[in-house]
Amino acid sequence: MTQIDWEKMKEEAKIINAVAGTEFSPWVFVQNEYSILNGMHIDGIYIDTQIIDDSFETYTENSITSLSETTFIDGQSFEFNWPPSGWGMTLESNWGKDSYMVYDGTYSAHFYGQAGGTSGYLTSPIMDCSDANSLFVDFWWYDRGLDNDDFELEFYNGNTWVVYQDLNQFESGNGWHHYTETINDIQYFIYNFQIRLSAKTIRSGELACIDLVTVIKNSGINSPSLNLIGSFDIDFSEFSRENVRTLEIQLRYRADDSNERWYLNAYNWVESGYSNIGFNNSIGQMPTTNWDIYSISIVDICQNYVHANGTIKVQLIDQRDIDFEQTKIDIDFLGIKMLIDGTNLTFENNGGFTVHFVSLWIIDEKSHEHYDIDIFVNSAITKNLFLYGIVLPEENYVIKTVTERGNVVVYSGR
Repeated sequence: MTQIDWEKMKEEAKIINAVAGTEFSPWVFVQNEYSILNGMHIDGIYIDTQIIDDSFETYTENSITSLSETTFIDGQSFEFNWPPSGWGMTLESNWGKDSYMVYDGTYSAHFYGQAGGTSGYLTSPIMDCSDANSLFVDFWWYDRGLDNDDFELEFYNGNTWVVYQDLNQFESGNGWHHYTETINDIQYFIYNFQIRLSAKTIRSGELACIDLVTVIKNSGINSPSLNLIGSFDIDFSEFSRENVRTLEIQLRYRADDSNERWYLNAYNWVESGYSNIGFNNSIGQMPTTNWDIYSISIVDICQNYVHANGTIKVQLIDQRDIDFEQTKIDIDFLGIKMLIDGTNLTFENNGGFTVHFVSLWIIDEKSHEHYDIDIFVNSAITKNLFLYGIVLPEENYVIKTVTERGNVVVYSGR
């Protein structure tokens, strides 16, 4: 008998219980810098907001007095008439709406390549930005086989079209990419501002798409203001949106002005806008000028705030009342966690060796589902493993697990 055979024979671990339950996920954080609709970035980077420590990111409200927002394009997803009202495209262009690749809704705007290459523009409606202090442009774009100079974002400055961003140089690789930008260049603060997407020499097999386009103008006279948006990406590889029961958002921050209330909102994908509907706290929070914790919980309609692809957008915004103090705010932590349906397994090891479980099957009359697991159960202990998104069958079932040494453990439920 080899040493491995002897150790396999001595494994005495088993599953002693399996129950449905819920458990909170680990914290999820932004993986890119926050978008600034109003305000200014002073110091730090977004990574400083992922851990509660002595590192933080600092922002300040705009130094101008009074700001208002005008939304020209509000999440255009190209769902209805083509082209949408006010939009235009070049004659004989390969631009059109299609459901082949979609980020939001049922359709997106597609540009298909053809042999020898083809080009075309998709142009937004005219927007009066003559009184703008800044512009906010946000959309999702899809890349299949694109190269540099193939797909560009252009702005009209009143005299000519300016290539503002070669999208493939901004972020390359097949799949959906998020573009968001706050524009402060005064050449675009004109009465007939437009944006357009320029596809150039797109060949057979190549594809460019646009979805969920938003353009907002900041202008007018109001008090100093800060409006930040963070985008959080949930990994749905282990569970689905339907398994999420509660969303919790937590902010640790320090403001140098205690006379202005702050609000956390989230993007409601059903209502197509930022809101606090369903929040346990919709009145915001007054800071103390020390480090404060601001937490909210969303239960009944939490899935409305989670996109089908896992995106959650969180907004931090000031009170918007007349207040001439330019507030500075430090953000030490901003994260999201979820209460998720699943199954809790209890393992017991009565043997003398640590047991490593690596695979699991849940078997009933209708299905035979396999899952990879990774849990070490030391000798003489009991240990729990929560399986996110895995719901036990209602009728009789069997759970079969396999150890790294090849032993099979079986648990019968109901």
